[in-house]
Amino acid sequence: MNDEKIIASNKELFYSYDGNGQFKSELIAHGTAGTNIYLQQMWDYYHDRLIKAREDVIAGKRSPICYHLERTLMDTITLAVYMGYRPGKVKRHFKPRVYKRLKPAVLAKYAEIFEISVDQLENVNIK
Repeated sequence: MNDEKIIASNKELFYSYDGNGQFKSELIAHGTAGTNIYLQQMWDYYHDRLIKAREDVIAGKRSPICYHLERTLMDTITLAVYMGYRPGKVKRHFKPRVYKRLKPAVLAKYAEIFEISVDQLENVNIK
């Protein structure tokens, strides 16, 4: 194996935002300062999404399911598959008025998927 192939195999594709808020991609060698920057940007992005979801729940704009969806880094389609529902049905549960009418068994299933109790499902103050 020549050095060129070794160098190429030690790189990973990372995505980040550029100065204009657009996604960009770049191949970066493992264990370099560049990978740390990209990983930090990714975690900052998800943290911002989690804070926004929490604020929306507290403001009554979204149900706690949205917060826990972000907290677990899940997406709507994945959650729908775990619940055995269509994605549209899960999205309806994001609405506070629909969420309030969910049966205890449905709430228990959401809690099980998020690996928390039903009481914790209601709690968006988890840090």
